[in-house]
Amino acid sequence: MTNPTGGGERLDTTRLQHMARAYTQSALLWAALDLQLFTHVHAGATDNDGLAAACGISRLNADRLVSCLLALDLLRYDGEGRLVNAPDAERFL
Repeated sequence: MTNPTGGGERLDTTRLQHMARAYTQSALLWAALDLQLFTHVHAGATDNDGLAAACGISRLNADRLVSCLLALDLLRYDGEGRLVNAPDAERFL
């Protein structure tokens, strides 16, 4: 879609979509911080069952949170399939 004012600038929704998703990303980070999830991963809770127990949440909610944090690249899997903090999360969170 071109700019209706005739400016020739191509308009799209990318900027608005980023703003809409910013809250979700922030909420996920704060949820993980409230649950001390990054601390638990550092201490050895490296799967969803271990995180659920360490964080005091259900396995289903641990699965959901881990999936989102993996998508945001705040968590990763190591070569042996264990959850690890991303380097910046490990250092600063």
